Amino acid sequence: MSIRYAFHHGGLPELTLTGDELAQADFTANTLFRIGLYRNGLVLTGLDEDTDIAALIAELDGNEAEGADWVSDNGELTLAGDWLTQSGLLGQPLRIEVLPGRIIIRAEVGTMLA
Repeated sequence: MSIRYAFHHGGLPELTLTGDELAQADFTANTLFRIGLYRNGLVLTGLDEDTDIAALIAELDGNEAEGADWVSDNGELTLAGDWLTQSGLLGQPLRIEVLPGRIIIRAEVGTMLA
């Protein structure tokens, strides 16, 4: 899996994931997924094609610990802004666990940066 950090739009941080591992976990182009803050990272959970988007938006409205997004047309999964800063992922070595329908992204605990 390829991981790319970038800063766009006036310093907004972005983390982009690409690679075959995304497709193997059922995160393909236009796949809707749920984002949740998780200890020292994020949990991304794939949603069914039958997900009622209006109900999902109503459920997540005002919730700062959960959200939803989708994989772009080119198969890239991009997380940006507050998801990276609130989760503690920004500027940290990452551990990414890819499971069917779920991706867990955590900051490496106990890693010393030189």
